[in-house]
Amino acid sequence: MISRLGIPIALVALILIAIPFGASSAQEAANSQSGPAEISSSSPDAQNPLLVTVNGEEIRRNKVIDRMGILSMRGAPPDVTEVLGQMVAETLFIQAASQVGQIASASEVESVHASLLQRAGGAENLERQLTTMGTSVDAFMKEQKRQITIGKVLDWKTSGKISVEDASIEKTYADNPDLFERIQCRHILIRTNPEGETTAAREKIDALAARLRSGEEFGVVAQAESEDPGSAAKGGDLGEFGHGQMVPAFDQAAFALEAGQISEVVQTQFGFHLVKMESRRTVPLNEVQGELRKALEAQERERIIDEWLAELEGKATITFPASPESLSRPSGENP
Repeated sequence: MISRLGIPIALVALILIAIPFGASSAQEAANSQSGPAEISSSSPDAQNPLLVTVNGEEIRRNKVIDRMGILSMRGAPPDVTEVLGQMVAETLFIQAASQVGQIASASEVESVHASLLQRAGGAENLERQLTTMGTSVDAFMKEQKRQITIGKVLDWKTSGKISVEDASIEKTYADNPDLFERIQCRHILIRTNPEGETTAAREKIDALAARLRSGEEFGVVAQAESEDPGSAAKGGDLGEFGHGQMVPAFDQAAFALEAGQISEVVQTQFGFHLVKMESRRTVPLNEVQGELRKALEAQERERIIDEWLAELEGKATITFPASPESLSRPSGENP
């Protein structure tokens, strides 16, 4: 497979989760004040020091370490300051939710619990899985209640305030032509040796290129010779894709071709490729209008939430310890 990921037609990859992970003024505050970066081990509570208070509510080291562990399991290398800024934002949203009556109800939490039980295959399996993750059912469900609450209050804040005009959709479409260009290609892949030896693979792909230049049909050669199991049976057909959906070297070579043209040999981490352009088109506006509207609505929602977070932070008392302690784990502590 050469696809990096299947990216849908959209303005941007706006993945809205309950909490914005990007920089916020809370994160900037964490950067600008005596934040969590370096702390001496002489604190009265060296194992679980207080890192920040948000309107009197404490965020301590163990909570930040727990969050960093979760992010690490998802494959995202956590940044301490970013994680702490995120947790400050969460705390502000939950405090606001309490003030406006948007706390998650018992039935909403129970619904999530029931879904988790079903997916895990019962209470024992769920408990075992959570224990492996270093948490308990009670602690996990408490966190779920927090996240449901944040989702509710963000929905409450943005409800009825998001409107995207047709003119905005049309302008976005006109201003971003590359986002809507689609090509259909075939390819032949000859894989390189896992140990990094490329000579044999290069000789084979060069021989196949010579056969194509002599007039052999690309699809026939691909079906017989390509080492990509996902496309070989289809004569190397990769279907239709847009910019950025393939690994960079392949993407660049494919989009540089004209219809009917065959590329020079292209090398990627998967091996050597020959690429044939079959067709190129621009997706008409009516095919992407719905997705564009959703992307622009998500962008507007994010703007409203960012502005509200800045407002909440401006009214809040956020205090970092004058001599905070290091978030680095004591010797022997598990991540």
